[in-house]
Amino acid sequence: GEGPEGGGKGAEGEDAGSEGEEIRAPAPQDAAPVASERSRPLSELWNDWTPEAVRRAVWLWINKLVVGLDMCPFVLESLPGLRVVVSSSTDRDTSLDLITDEMKLISTSPMDVPATTVLVFPEALFDRPWKEEESPSEDSVLEEEDEWRQYNWPNNFLQFMHMATESRDLAQQLSAVQGQQLKSESLLLTFHPQSTFSEEDEDPTDFALRSPFPTLLLLRGVDVRRAEEVYMERGQTTEDIAIGNEARLDAVGYEQLRAMLSEVISEAHKGGGGEVPGDGSEFPGR
Repeated sequence: GEGPEGGGKGAEGEDAGSEGEEIRAPAPQDAAPVASERSRPLSELWNDWTPEAVRRAVWLWINKLVVGLDMCPFVLESLPGLRVVVSSSTDRDTSLDLITDEMKLISTSPMDVPATTVLVFPEALFDRPWKEEESPSEDSVLEEEDEWRQYNWPNNFLQFMHMATESRDLAQQLSAVQGQQLKSESLLLTFHPQSTFSEEDEDPTDFALRSPFPTLLLLRGVDVRRAEEVYMERGQTTEDIAIGNEARLDAVGYEQLRAMLSEVISEAHKGGGGEVPGDGSEFPGR
């Protein structure tokens, strides 16, 4: 992966735990429960999905694909500090307000535990243009479109990436207001059901960044740096994670990976996959 800018092949970046621990190949049953926000009614954009079913889908995705395929060696240590927030936003402004609030929350959370938020949005939110077009000189989102067009992205994913770019702009603004402190820096990873950064059709490695729903993973800069430092002390780099991910995903194959993600969505919607963890509206230690 190329780090938490959304253009790489892996979901690395979480806290790696204590220095002396060995990296172990995680199994799905090893994963800790995922905390989540309090239940609340969802918008009509979610159709018949309930908050619990959405959170269940996120949990199954992390457990069966991210952990189950060992796509991030740091994920197990991060789960106790993970919040799953299901967005009820119906437009651009309320979505950006929610993202800003979550960035502020992780930046003010205790430094001794990882603070990571999974923000989940309905696909229907991105069926319409994300914002009115402005001149490229004034809009950093549009400046990236030429590079994006080479991938021939589906429109829903394109609009989601517009939101992700605006969100990174907000993160930079918030960091500047807070004095550019590492602990206040928010980093983003992007996941989407149609995510692709490959020029090949049906590339298995695209599933390193595919998820049941459009998703932003908000990370604290300090947690990412800790993970990188520990991994480097073990004689490896984050690039090794990306290389390993690509090899594992290629070995599984595109059709099997697509079936695995479809099964996650179907099982969550039907209410399978076990009990959904309860209230997690606060990070541990708050």
